[in-house]
Amino acid sequence: TVKQAIGRSGQLETVNTQTANKIRTYLVPYDIPQVPTEPRPDMLPISALDAGMLRTIATLNALYEKQPAWTRRGLRNNLTTDEERLNLRHAIPYVGYIFRSGPWRDAIIKFGLDPRTSPEYRHYQTFMFRLLAREAELARDGGGGRRHTVPRPSEMRVVEDEGAGGLSTGHIFTGKLPFAHDGRIWMVGEIEDAQLRACLYPPDAGPGFLRSECDIVTDGWFRNGALAKAKTIMRNKIQALMEGREPVDEDYTKIMRLPDHAQSETDFSLFTLDPQTASPKEISLATEVRAIIRSSPVWRDLTANAGLARREAGEGRGRVKGKQAVKGK
Repeated sequence: TVKQAIGRSGQLETVNTQTANKIRTYLVPYDIPQVPTEPRPDMLPISALDAGMLRTIATLNALYEKQPAWTRRGLRNNLTTDEERLNLRHAIPYVGYIFRSGPWRDAIIKFGLDPRTSPEYRHYQTFMFRLLAREAELARDGGGGRRHTVPRPSEMRVVEDEGAGGLSTGHIFTGKLPFAHDGRIWMVGEIEDAQLRACLYPPDAGPGFLRSECDIVTDGWFRNGALAKAKTIMRNKIQALMEGREPVDEDYTKIMRLPDHAQSETDFSLFTLDPQTASPKEISLATEVRAIIRSSPVWRDLTANAGLARREAGEGRGRVKGKQAVKGK
């Protein structure tokens, strides 16, 4: 159980291979100045790992050659052996790091790659939804309300959908049945529902559709309206799928027509539907879109600064104190 290996320092080290390994994944905040470029120095050297772990790491490295970021479920669904799936959680710290907050929350990103540097990495931004399988049961029974909590395994019914080669495609959101209940995180690039893709990748998008600077706190490279619309529609479609129903795109047509960006509170009149022509469901969805935009910390700073500017202008002062709103937000 004792093995000698060359450590990161280049010195010969003696390690006990039977000692339980702590999982030392890099978990970094959204505003970290520089992303990790290699595994933690206090981890077991790769040369001391067993053959099964080495095979799993090699498989993960091959997946990261295809794309630079994955969800944990996406990685698991692309592994072909029980050994690799068992080793996954221990192998991840050797190939990538994880944002614990921000637009790429819980994405496992290749060492050295910073998705905040280019809009090309918007495909790997993540959507997280907290939905319980029991919500669908309550909806069918006509009782109860929403519970925004993390699902427990005992409350979830897993539906596996196998694609080419027998690999599970449950991490891909199609908006159709069957629906895999084993996850709550999707990457933007894993969303294949045509309506949602039209919202996130509009064919007629002009140069101003994406941000010129990354909003590292919440929205990443997308404008707040486009992202709020996509999250609202996707959440509602997920709820329908959990109830065993396929959502109907026509239910979201009016929401899709809402603007892609809000600059100030005065813009919210454009995010409000006419109750004379819109259904209660559509009005509720529009309300959720506005709430998502308003919940952003950047939005709260922006509106706070605007209020301060108005107050100081009323006092006859010539300049605005406090934080300056981030450009392009």
